[in-house]
Amino acid sequence: MTIQEFIALINVIIWPSMLLIIILLFRKPMVAAFGRLGAITANASGLSLTFESALEAAQETFGSDLAAGVEKSGPKIGFEKKLRPYEQLVEIKRSIDNTLVELATDCSINVIGKSPSSILTELVQRNIIPPKKSVKMQRLITAIDAAPISISHAQVAQLQQMLDSIQ
Repeated sequence: MTIQEFIALINVIIWPSMLLIIILLFRKPMVAAFGRLGAITANASGLSLTFESALEAAQETFGSDLAAGVEKSGPKIGFEKKLRPYEQLVEIKRSIDNTLVELATDCSINVIGKSPSSILTELVQRNIIPPKKSVKMQRLITAIDAAPISISHAQVAQLQQMLDSIQ
């Protein structure tokens, strides 16, 4: 085997080898990331990620703080019956965002251009929101952000119940 043949062999093997090494080095974070995605649906309208795993993680975080005995259809959450589930979800998100912005503004925290998560982080750093409550709020925000347009009434009711338990 000549040097040129050896170099050609290396050129052919290098990229698959590097890909295999990267997969082996980062397999645990990759498995965790794919686990958080839930199901992925690809259709003519594009890719859709379900938020089941984010909702389950939020429910685990809230644990016993949620009121027992929520029916599968969900509790009555104070929305007009005319609102669709996704519209109800938008109202929940708006409520969280407004609450965080008002709290930050009251504490002289600049909120311009900041996401709800970054505002929440700053409120925790200033000891305005306790860390335990912050974890719950962050899980709730994550679940809401991952929610699909096809969210059900029961799922919205679960999210509303989580929000009610931390307010």
